[in-house]
Amino acid sequence: MKRRLAGLLGAALLGLVPGVQAEPVHLLMGNPQGPAVWRGIPAAESGGQAGGMAYPAPNALGFLAAILTHAALAQGAQSAQRNERQQKADEVLVPYAAQLASQSSRELALAALVGMPELQVRVLEEGGAVPSQALVLAVQPVFSLSADQRTLVLDNQVMLYREGEAARPQFSNVVRVVSDPRPEEDPAAFWAEQGQTHLLDEGQRLFAHSLESVLLAGATSADEVPAKTQRYLFGKDERAERGRVMAQACGRVLVRTLREGLLSVPVRTDGEACARRYRLS
Repeated sequence: MKRRLAGLLGAALLGLVPGVQAEPVHLLMGNPQGPAVWRGIPAAESGGQAGGMAYPAPNALGFLAAILTHAALAQGAQSAQRNERQQKADEVLVPYAAQLASQSSRELALAALVGMPELQVRVLEEGGAVPSQALVLAVQPVFSLSADQRTLVLDNQVMLYREGEAARPQFSNVVRVVSDPRPEEDPAAFWAEQGQTHLLDEGQRLFAHSLESVLLAGATSADEVPAKTQRYLFGKDERAERGRVMAQACGRVLVRTLREGLLSVPVRTDGEACARRYRLS
């Protein structure tokens, strides 16, 4: 029953229920006046330094303390290594720093929603009041660019709830959107094209699509859909994720993962290129 009600809610949000006006959603951005979070994707690496260290321990308590000390040191070393790898990965964004800093999170959301009025999403002013029992969609987007610059990934932490009922959200998880692979021989030249904001534009498309994915998933029951391994494109590579397919169209598939998150990914298709990229409805 709970899933059925969630499905009816999602359908109403999208205007899919005959005779029912799409219910407006109030979008609450994290850090609306600051720029969105952008990062590079670190190259795949094996784990940190292996733990074959030995500490002198004259008794059981000393042995336990040695293990805890080792764990703390290992965690600190791994954290330092992660930070170093992340800083290295972030260098891919240096040429686009001015472009990315030119738009606040709120401006990104407003621009993203221009082409999707059917979603009935209203971006809240900072400190703006929300009507009682109104639907609120709280989001915190993080954009990641791959080292070869062929793939942009959005991880959008999303919580959908009624005003006054944030402790009982109707959806709370991460929506990941993997971009279509850039086809150019030199993607960096495309992103950096003079006078253009291609990277921000693509980020806006991914962001709008992540909102559509949440609402569409709410309108679709996955109870009867068997889990399967879904292969998808990640730049020039192919990856896989196991889950239930919620929707598919235009060379793209929306999957509810086994962790109950949502994953929208590009897939191989024999058809012509899509005029409506990142659209499932």
